[in-house]
Amino acid sequence: ERQKEFSLRLLPDIDGVPINLAMHLLDLHWNRQHHTFLLTYRPAFMRDLVRGGPYCSKFLLNAIFACASKYSDRVELRDEPSNPLTAGGRFFRRCDALLAENPPWGRPTIPTVVAFLLLGSTFIARGEISKGWSYSGFAMRMTFDLGLHLDCRKPGSNAEDIEIRKRVYWGAFICDKLQSLYLGRPIAMQLRDCHVSHEFLDTMEELDLWVPYIDPESPDVVQALY
Repeated sequence: ERQKEFSLRLLPDIDGVPINLAMHLLDLHWNRQHHTFLLTYRPAFMRDLVRGGPYCSKFLLNAIFACASKYSDRVELRDEPSNPLTAGGRFFRRCDALLAENPPWGRPTIPTVVAFLLLGSTFIARGEISKGWSYSGFAMRMTFDLGLHLDCRKPGSNAEDIEIRKRVYWGAFICDKLQSLYLGRPIAMQLRDCHVSHEFLDTMEELDLWVPYIDPESPDVVQALY
């Protein structure tokens, strides 16, 4: 369904972010962050971004913007133009505001789990260990609360729902292992508690040719020769 994404570029903005900047961050996400844990299922996320479906939320969208900002050289994303470490500050603050406005603790969703996992990994990479560890912990608990560790099929669920639940569970599982090894802390998700297949139904991404992302506003000649 990749061809349907072109309709997004006709929008004036996405949650207040000018469309060119928003698509720059989304392109960075698919090119870099997405391949780390395979948490987001691209066809469903991009479709629901337009339609307002269940697999996209403002919290997840801004988490993606915040996490992708660290890969961008655009000065407009920084709070301090001379400091790359401040990239994405507005999106981190937006995530905090959305959590305050609509706390997710009573009704966890898959987009919330994914957003917490993305933010948790990014905070740890930024040196904010306690915050990142806590955010990842929220995601792990929500994963079990949603029953993603069980190979169950709810009435009315389809192949896409099953695929997304499976990907989020294994993405969280790998994220838990990597962070625990990196920080020297106990793991939260045990293999004995898992009843989820390893087999993905959609293997298109495995066949997709990866090429470096080139920012259209500042093309890199070296990357163009990849």
